[in-house]
Amino acid sequence: MSGLPSPIAVTSFIAHARNVASEAREKFAASALALQGDPRAMVLHTCHRVELYVADPDDGSASGEPPCDPPIPKLPAGGRVLHGDAAARHLFTVAAGLDSVVVGEDQVLHQLRECLAGRQLAALEESDEQCAEGRRPRLGAERPGELAPILDRMFQLALLKLVEVVGEAARRVSPGGQTRYPDIPWRDAITTRNRISHEYDRIDYDIVWDTITDDFPPLVVALERALAGQSP
Repeated sequence: MSGLPSPIAVTSFIAHARNVASEAREKFAASALALQGDPRAMVLHTCHRVELYVADPDDGSASGEPPCDPPIPKLPAGGRVLHGDAAARHLFTVAAGLDSVVVGEDQVLHQLRECLAGRQLAALEESDEQCAEGRRPRLGAERPGELAPILDRMFQLALLKLVEVVGEAARRVSPGGQTRYPDIPWRDAITTRNRISHEYDRIDYDIVWDTITDDFPPLVVALERALAGQSP
């Protein structure tokens, strides 16, 4: 993937309701959340999943960074560990709502955005403290062990994937189906998907985010009405 290091230096520790009992999952969550103060870590915690993402989760010897404190918690039985590109692909899938009970729902996407914002805010606060103390802030390019720069790019790509999935689904609807529900912007969805696929060097992420937050909610309502067999 252009713009990302190869391999991606992140590991995910995943405890999902499909494989891990609720009590064990919440115990893992409590331990994982203790790492939220570490800029290399992020926790995604919902009623069905607990996912811990850590940049360079080693003992610190390879990256020159100190090990996580507290240490990374042990996964309960049934949990999964994904490394590098596999961890990134999983995050894309989760953010796009493709690993949810309701495919395409955006609740996890918003939670992920809040987690990422928290990571970035922590970095800004640390920089402010360093400036107040007369120290030069360590910028993102100088902090390869931090998770926020990696997640920022991963989050952008997850948004693109979400829009692409919607556009591809629209493209597969028959002309008759599109005509039957004219209130659904079929052509706009397909055109946006094509632009993302073929004009990836000209993507404006502010427009992508506005599309998801402003255009997707009424689109979901229209699609639910169509799936229920109701006339527009």
